[in-house]
Amino acid sequence: MRMQAMTDKLKRVFTKTLPEEMRQEFETERAAHTLRICKYLSVVVMVFELFNMYMMAFVRDGGLSVHSHRVYFVLYIFLFTISLAGFVFCLIFEKDVDRHAGLCLKLAVAESGLFCLWGTAVTLYDQRVTENVSVYLCIVLSVSVFVSYRPWEAMIVLGINQIILMLLFPTFQPAPTNNIGNYTNTACATIMAVLIAAMRYNNGLETFHSRKIIVSQKEKIEEMNRKLHIQVLTDELTRLYNRRYLKEVMPQVWEQFQKDSRQVTFVMIDIDNFKIYNDTYGHQAGDDCIALIAGLLKSHLDMPDGHLLRYGGEEFLAIIAGKDGKAIADKVNKARLDLEQRKLENRQAPFPYVTISAGMVTQTLDPSMRLEHCIRQADILLYQAKQKGKNQVIIGKDTL
Repeated sequence: MRMQAMTDKLKRVFTKTLPEEMRQEFETERAAHTLRICKYLSVVVMVFELFNMYMMAFVRDGGLSVHSHRVYFVLYIFLFTISLAGFVFCLIFEKDVDRHAGLCLKLAVAESGLFCLWGTAVTLYDQRVTENVSVYLCIVLSVSVFVSYRPWEAMIVLGINQIILMLLFPTFQPAPTNNIGNYTNTACATIMAVLIAAMRYNNGLETFHSRKIIVSQKEKIEEMNRKLHIQVLTDELTRLYNRRYLKEVMPQVWEQFQKDSRQVTFVMIDIDNFKIYNDTYGHQAGDDCIALIAGLLKSHLDMPDGHLLRYGGEEFLAIIAGKDGKAIADKVNKARLDLEQRKLENRQAPFPYVTISAGMVTQTLDPSMRLEHCIRQADILLYQAKQKGKNQVIIGKDTL
C-alpha cells in the first residue's frame, strides 16, 4: 500500500495539468518568463565563452597548435553559437510571445538540450586527463533551475545526456577506471535536476492556478456586488431605476450635466385614475398595469444619456440630456397614444381605458439650477395636465 501511494504521488508529479481554459495562458506566462531568463543567460554565457576562447588561443601554452586546445576551442565556439542563436530568438519572439508561446518553449527545451550535450561532451573529453565531472554537474543543475521544463521534458533531455555519459566514460579514459563514483555522482545530479525541474513546474502551475482562482473569485464577488448594487438602485416590479438611484447616482450625473451646460428634459408621468383601477381589479392587476406601462415607456424613452425611474407608486420620471425637447415630447405623446390604443379596460373610471398624463420641461443647465427644482417644475406641469382632463402632455414654456 505504501509503495502504491508513493507511485501515485510520483505519477501526479509528472502528470499534473490545468483546466483547458487556463492552459494557454499558463503556457504564455511560462514562455514570457523563459524568454526573459534565456536572454540574459545567453549574454552571460557568450561573454564567458569569448573569454574562454581568448584564453585558449592566446594565453594557454601552445595556443591552438595543441590538439586538445583546438577541441576545446571548437566546443566553446559551439556553445557561443547556441547562446547567440538563443539570444536572437528571444529578441524575435518576445515581441509577440502570446502568438508564439508554444514554439518559444520548444526552442528553449531544444537549446537547453544542446547546452547539456555540450556539458556532456566537455566532461567526456576531460576524462583523458581527469575523472572530474563538475562541468556536467553544474550544467544539469543550472539548466533545471533556469529553464522551464515540463517534468517529462526534463526526464528526456537530462536522461539522454546521463545515458550518453555513462556509456562513453570508458571510451575517453586512457586506462581502465572504476567509474562507480562518477556514475553515482552524475546519476544523483541528474535525478536531482529532474526533481528540481518537476517541482519548479508544478509549483508554478499551482501558483498560477491559485492566482486564477483568486482572480476569478474576486471577479465573481465584484459581479455579485455590482448586481446587488443594481438591485438596490432598481425597482423590483418595473426593472426601472428607483428613488434611491435619484438620490445616490443622479447628483454626480447632474453635476457633470451642469459643467457641460447640457440641455436636459424632465418628464413626470402618472397613470390616470390608477386608484380606481387598483380598487376595481385588485393589487395584482395594478402591479401588472404598472409593469406594462413601465415597459412601454422604456421602449419609447430609453435613450443615451437618459435616466428613466419609477418615481413612486404609479408615477414615473424621465431625465434625458442632449436631445431636442420637441423630439422627446413626440416620443412621450407616442407612448401615451400607444397605451390608449391598447385599450386596457378601466370601466369604473371617467375614461373607460387606462391612460397616462405627463408634464415636461426642457432647460439648458447652469451652475445655479437644482435638480429638485427642475423635477418640481415637471411635476407642476403634470398637475396641470391632470386638471385639464388627463390623457395629455403639458409642455413647459422653458422647453426649446
